[in-house]
Amino acid sequence: MHTGSEALSGPTPHDETEMRAMVKIVKSALDEWNLKYSEVNDARCQPNIPMITFGMNGDTLNYQVLLSMDMEDDIFAVYYSSPTKVDEQYRAAVAEYFMRINYNVMLGHFDIDARDGEVRFKVSAIVKGSQLSQQMVQQMIGVSMNTMDKFFPGVMAIQSGIKTPSEALSDINTSSDPSLASDGAQ
Repeated sequence: MHTGSEALSGPTPHDETEMRAMVKIVKSALDEWNLKYSEVNDARCQPNIPMITFGMNGDTLNYQVLLSMDMEDDIFAVYYSSPTKVDEQYRAAVAEYFMRINYNVMLGHFDIDARDGEVRFKVSAIVKGSQLSQQMVQQMIGVSMNTMDKFFPGVMAIQSGIKTPSEALSDINTSSDPSLASDGAQ
């Protein structure tokens, strides 16, 4: 992590070259899959962090995907967001559901925005000392979509009032792999 004046002055020429290289790798991975994407600047994030966004059709939803390349901290992140917002009265229950999932999930984690009910799954990698590859980008996108597809039906069951967080997770784990029936947060 950079501190002091270099953080205020923006990326150095070396950082600029690394940033362009990382963006090129990410775009190549998306081009290989023939995805239509756009580069964005998000005022909520730090300046000089390249981001790419696109839509993906999953088994349960059509997701909005954001790829973020933080050169200052050498982090590449994939965010999958659901277009469906969780109603305020169910946000605490969905947060509990995510806590139960996050306890056991090997890669990434679920979040819910308490302000508006946005649901997202995030997976990230520190790329310092290594190089991001097209395969890594594609695997991170794939893992994120598979994880959202697997667990989002539980969000819908909780939001409709049909299931508690524990029941929703138990149903999903039992249907996909009976050995995962324990949610780790009993």
